[in-house]
Amino acid sequence: MLFAVLFTIAIIIGLARREQVKVVGLLSALASLALIVEAFNGINVTYSIFGLEFTFMTDTLSRFFCILVGISGLAVSIYTAEYMEPRHLNLAAYPAFILSMALIVLSRDFLGFIIFWELMTIASYVLIVTYYDSPETKRASLIYLVAMHAFNTAPLLLAIGAIYSNFGTLSFSALQGAYVPTWVLWAFLIGFMSKAGIFPIHFWLPEAHPVAPSNVSALLSGTMLKMAIYGMIRVVELFPGSEAIAKTMVVLAVLTIAVGAIMALVQKDIKRLMAYSSVDNMGYLFLALGAYIMLDGTLKKIAFLALLLHAFNHLVFKNLLFMLSGNVLHATGRKDLELRGLGKKMPFTAAMMVVGILSVSAVPPLNGFISKWLIYQATFLSKDPLLVGGGVVSLFASALTLAAYIKIYRIFRGEPNVEAHEAAPLMLAGEALLAVLCVAAGIFPGVIAGLADVDVGNPWLISLGGATFNALLFTGVLFSIIVAVAIALPTKKNLDAPWTTGEPAEKFEQKPEHMFTPVSRWGEKLSIIGGKIEDKLSAFERWYSSRDMGYLDEMVFMPVIRLMAGTSYVMRELSKNLNALLAVTFLALFTIILTMAVLVGVI
Repeated sequence: MLFAVLFTIAIIIGLARREQVKVVGLLSALASLALIVEAFNGINVTYSIFGLEFTFMTDTLSRFFCILVGISGLAVSIYTAEYMEPRHLNLAAYPAFILSMALIVLSRDFLGFIIFWELMTIASYVLIVTYYDSPETKRASLIYLVAMHAFNTAPLLLAIGAIYSNFGTLSFSALQGAYVPTWVLWAFLIGFMSKAGIFPIHFWLPEAHPVAPSNVSALLSGTMLKMAIYGMIRVVELFPGSEAIAKTMVVLAVLTIAVGAIMALVQKDIKRLMAYSSVDNMGYLFLALGAYIMLDGTLKKIAFLALLLHAFNHLVFKNLLFMLSGNVLHATGRKDLELRGLGKKMPFTAAMMVVGILSVSAVPPLNGFISKWLIYQATFLSKDPLLVGGGVVSLFASALTLAAYIKIYRIFRGEPNVEAHEAAPLMLAGEALLAVLCVAAGIFPGVIAGLADVDVGNPWLISLGGATFNALLFTGVLFSIIVAVAIALPTKKNLDAPWTTGEPAEKFEQKPEHMFTPVSRWGEKLSIIGGKIEDKLSAFERWYSSRDMGYLDEMVFMPVIRLMAGTSYVMRELSKNLNALLAVTFLALFTIILTMAVLVGVI
């Protein structure tokens, strides 16, 4: 495995010569390219280390995810060569992180899987604490490390231990079709959903992503989260009986979609907004996986194709978006949404940001649309009330996603309020590769579908002319997207610049409470209720913090308290800002979607 050799050399250089950022970055890019080539050609090797045998082999599933890791590693590593700052062990941890993910998907037994899984967790922790001198980083990294071992590694170890106890082997081929106790499937579900940031164990993700360097955030969100998807698919394919966990999986996925979309809408930090968007998109992936388990026939195949396509698409556009946020941070030293006018100084970044925003918002013909459209097909046409409800929520959440990302688009408009400069050529080169993929994968999704080896034909042909095509559903989805774009996109009604008496124009932006009075009245009521709930929770948190109850109690109860406090915060903020107003405005789309569902006959 040439790619493993190249990554190992990069790790050694990162340890011995910590200032060689470009060497490590470009060597990691070359290793990632080698990984793609070797995955296409097929890998089948066995190594014996300290008496333990490790087999690495590609089948259809592992080849697909190897290519995902390779594409991400190639683009992000080119970007990293110019972006990364050498601090403590991060330069060695970077290639180790990508290598561990490649070895996870190539491992043919649970022993290698869990060993490289832990290597991935440790390497990602080292990268998250790059700016370890920040209190925010220390807090976020501790939450990440504890959450990953308590809710992720521990359940996986219990499940794998039970499998070895019952069958005396951890080989995938030997375990194919084996019946395991139902609690083992639940343990896998908890472990993988925790790593994916699925509600309610999502709290670590919006804490860790904003404090990590932007290239690391790209790998965390775009690539590492897909390892949880790969692991869950592998378990579902190996062991019968996954129907027992499917409905719970769908319910949690739908809640995750709603929480992620709403929380992204109220963020004021670019990277935190993108982190909640990742939570949202992982909900889409687990919704598709739940549909795949619950359905049969053609819709089952479409759900599986939607799952793999959206895994690819999310990797591409989320890597792109996080790297572009790094451009902004690198150029301005800021990542808040009060920035303005960056498009004049950063035209290439602005252009690619538009591509990323349209992709993540599922606007055709970019890649985010086709995979979400297949999810809508699998759910709406299933006639299953739970899946149909999931489809309704997911379509509504796409509109909220567009509203959230329009806030990022606004930082490139208007007059500049900060000094900025365009990103370095290598940074732009890595991003351009992903921007091109966003367009190409949207127009030619059949190429990506061919890697997944799902026999249902070209995704566009399925959608527009196949047996599962429904004209009302397709029209309703497109109409919802058009309405969302029309509402969310800013307009130019003034031909002349407003007179601001010399003050910044932002101070004269129209307040939401003056735009729609009926909406603001409801917002004020929610604000009062939310404020009361938050006051009660804050009092309880102060009382709790004054008690010496130990870290275990805090780990169990504090996420619930934070969740409730966050919910009340959202309620209180509804009457105060444009983002909340957009959320309320998009409730009108919910009515449209329900009407459409009734017309189609799925409700």
